Amino acid sequence: MRTKAVIPVHMHGFPANLSSIFDLCKKSNLVLNEDNCQSLGATFDGKYLGTIGDMGCISLDFAKVITSGEGGIIVTNNEKHHNLESTF
Repeated sequence: MRTKAVIPVHMHGFPANLSSIFDLCKKSNLVLNEDNCQSLGATFDGKYLGTIGDMGCISLDFAKVITSGEGGIIVTNNEKHHNLESTF
């Protein structure tokens, strides 16, 4: 299998269908990396979006909720994914 990760995109404060995506990732041993740049502060089942999967990412261009010109942030609380080279 060549697929390594699934990246659901949460838009306008609404979560992607995380229940089925989370189950698929667990079953197929895929990394779940949530794209949360358009839903900062939103929650799903009492957890903040971007903190449910293995990693969360936030892009920071001029049209996003947090702007900085260009750039991005990746967050994780999973020790295995702190070194991105070992993740993919």
